[in-house]
Amino acid sequence: MLTCTDIMHTNKQTSPLEPANILLALGSNCLYSRTIPLAREQLEQSFTNVRFTRCIVSEDVKNSDAPQYANCLCKAQTDLDKKVLIRLLKMIEGVCGNNPALREQGQVLMDIDLLMYNGEKYHLKDWERPYIKTLLSEL
Repeated sequence: MLTCTDIMHTNKQTSPLEPANILLALGSNCLYSRTIPLAREQLEQSFTNVRFTRCIVSEDVKNSDAPQYANCLCKAQTDLDKKVLIRLLKMIEGVCGNNPALREQGQVLMDIDLLMYNGEKYHLKDWERPYIKTLLSEL
């Protein structure tokens, strides 16, 4: 079985001169007092120059009747290419207990979205969310 450590040590960027600057959004709507610290620990072990914002609670953007989310941002550097980085983030979500069956029930133990990789923005709608704007000012 492939582990987070295996991914980190075997899939470096093709251009090793400069590490990639990344921005991640973390969110959880259940057990977040356990899952957010676990995700933070995994990210600290996986990347360099890691900085986190505080966590803030927000409403579910799709369903106001759903549980609230704890959200934070992570800024870091990595020598992984983007495709491999996304695989690693999915593995970290799994370490935190996230799985498709729970998601179908509306339980998101951990969601980690790549918002930026070396200046290129992703999840463009997320950038407009109030909690993202608030947390960005902390980095």
